[in-house]
Amino acid sequence: TGCSEKAFKFYDRRRIFDAVAQGNTRDLDDLLLYLNRTLKHLTDDEFKEPETGKTCLLKAMLNLHDGKNDTIPLLLDIAKKTGTLKEFVNAEYTDNYYKGQTALHIAIERRNMYLVKLLVQNGADVHARACGEFFRKIKGKPGFYFGELPLSLAACTNQLCIVKFLLENPYQAANIAAEDSMGNMVLHTLVEIADNTKDNTKFVTKMYNNILILGAKINPILKLEELTNKKGLTPLTLAAKTGKIGIFAYILRREIKDPECRHLSRKFTEWAYGPVHSSLYDLSCIDTCEKNSVLEIIAYSSETPVSMHLLGILFAVRGLLGKSSMFYTVYLCVIAVKQQSSFLCLRVLEKTFAEVEYHLLFSKPCAYWSCQDSLYPFIQNRHEMLLVEPLNRLLQDKWDRFVKHLFYFNFFVYTMHIIILTAAAYYRPVDKKEKVCYSYLVFIRPPARYAIFFPFQIQYFVQRRPSLKTLIVDSYSEVLFFVHSLLLLSSVVLYFCGQELYVASMVFSLALGWANMLYYTRGFQQMGIYSVMIAKMILRDLCRFMFVYLVFLLGFSTAVVTLIEDDNEGQDANTSEYTRCCHTKRSRTSYNSLYYTCLELFKFTIGMGDLEFTENYRFKSVFVILLVLYVILTYILLLNMLIALMGETVSKIAQESKSIWKLQRAITILDIENSYLNCVRRSFRSGKQVLVGVTPDGQDDYRWCFRVDEVNWSTWNTNLGIINEDPGYSGDLKRNPSYSIKPGRGEGYRDLDSSDKSSTD
Repeated sequence: TGCSEKAFKFYDRRRIFDAVAQGNTRDLDDLLLYLNRTLKHLTDDEFKEPETGKTCLLKAMLNLHDGKNDTIPLLLDIAKKTGTLKEFVNAEYTDNYYKGQTALHIAIERRNMYLVKLLVQNGADVHARACGEFFRKIKGKPGFYFGELPLSLAACTNQLCIVKFLLENPYQAANIAAEDSMGNMVLHTLVEIADNTKDNTKFVTKMYNNILILGAKINPILKLEELTNKKGLTPLTLAAKTGKIGIFAYILRREIKDPECRHLSRKFTEWAYGPVHSSLYDLSCIDTCEKNSVLEIIAYSSETPVSMHLLGILFAVRGLLGKSSMFYTVYLCVIAVKQQSSFLCLRVLEKTFAEVEYHLLFSKPCAYWSCQDSLYPFIQNRHEMLLVEPLNRLLQDKWDRFVKHLFYFNFFVYTMHIIILTAAAYYRPVDKKEKVCYSYLVFIRPPARYAIFFPFQIQYFVQRRPSLKTLIVDSYSEVLFFVHSLLLLSSVVLYFCGQELYVASMVFSLALGWANMLYYTRGFQQMGIYSVMIAKMILRDLCRFMFVYLVFLLGFSTAVVTLIEDDNEGQDANTSEYTRCCHTKRSRTSYNSLYYTCLELFKFTIGMGDLEFTENYRFKSVFVILLVLYVILTYILLLNMLIALMGETVSKIAQESKSIWKLQRAITILDIENSYLNCVRRSFRSGKQVLVGVTPDGQDDYRWCFRVDEVNWSTWNTNLGIINEDPGYSGDLKRNPSYSIKPGRGEGYRDLDSSDKSSTD
């Protein structure tokens, strides 16, 4: 008995952890014997780290030496012999920070193909989810979001060999469409980790392409790119929403020439002649004919589901009909049928409306919009994303074919409105006895129409849910229109209340109304770019200048007021009453308050000041020094700095201004397009349905495509996988489909009509 007790080794958590950390298998020689005699297992709590739930296998995975640890196969063998292999190999962290991480996650992160195969062979769960705080997107905290699943981790760390093994291994193949807690599958996670840098974009797009092809070979029927997460976003719309322009451009322009995987393409070369290529771009998920389209996401900087799109209209209709009205209920039913939605869904929308209404009327708007902005972030590079083809040509096509005509008509109507309003205000009756009659005919009646359509103007803000930054930077024109209408309506209300203050509201409304004419400059390139530069200089340079200038103005004004004596101090008793009265009147209007002193100092800023504008001060030298310093700091320093900064701003944003102008015009295009009825919008739809190949099940692959003619001097007419043998669009020539689509095909091909050339070129 004494010999057996001497040979028997005692094992606790510390001893096992020390052995696996050093990779020392000798210290674990009797571990199996100890477990069998004590009827214990490696998965027992006494062998786990109490704070994190870490097992000896996880400890060994974290302590590799030259990419291996000899204790790992030994531990797996011991667990297998004790009957706890599956539980042991899938043991995970239990703390909130690393919760869900298993040995397979660690092996993938350590880029160790041998250990990945070893763990999968021994029953590792390829769908284990690492969902701790470290693996979530939490602003301000360190971590790495990769989609929780081992497959997503391998893809996000650029390990194609492990990705292929997880998808094709004979033990437990990973589901390529598996989702994490946010509904993101592997393609979504690749979009999430993209950061628009050159190296990152290169590996992300390559991995995205490989996974897409692997998915098509594993399950040809599965449309991987059409899967949405819990926010209803596909990988393409997610890239648009988050501003990942690198992966976004790749998805839009992806062209796969392999016949077996050609159905995965979104770009098809219709014909080529030398460097000239006619490309067909798939418009699915892009054009506004589909819900939550890419164009709307980029232009409005958020998703635009049907409920948000209708919220502004319901806002007005509920106000006109009443929320408890039978007519309003019927209206909801009609909208539900039209939008293919449920009546219950729209009733839920009513509650959303009530919440928005509450925040608009009784809460702090800025705080509310800021909260919404955290859910729908402002896309910083939207103007760059709209330059990616086919978006750029698609918007131009919409503008040329139908939008510009309605835009110019709106411009004409607004011009007539502001002219009539100006005339009505200028010739407004001043006789109080005839005031009501004339104002109703001349002044009140035109702006009173705003009371009917005013709620519709709120639709823009509700649809986009803008943050304060978005309002200032991107929506200043809409804010000015809103304020103009608000002032105009308030002047009407004040007029009917018999308040002369209506004149002040009216004149401010007129001033804003004429300033709003600049909105229509976005219909003209040169004037639109000029308007963008003005806005940028106001928001960047002028705001900073005004802040510093006001500090100087208030500071020096208080100092000067302190030096100025009261009016009657130093007055000669023999001074005539007339002189005293004149002097008192002049002093009272110039020196006795901070307001008049600020006005006098403002004259110095524009070079119209007088150093001797008063003689009623105590210390002349101090008074003069203050004025001279003020002139140096404001008139000489600040104004010249403002001029220099404006010149620098113009040179910096010369190219950026053009793209921002295109963004502003894109918003206008979509706003006008959304104003049409659905039946009218379909008739103006860009592109054409065209046969681009064959689906995986052998059917003709017809898609709605938009043609873009491109010139590429680096890619010539070799192995392009073209659709048509003959170049050009002549209607006199018979179209000959290329055999790269399908041998022997020629009868079922529907070509683009030559009459559509003007609408898509």
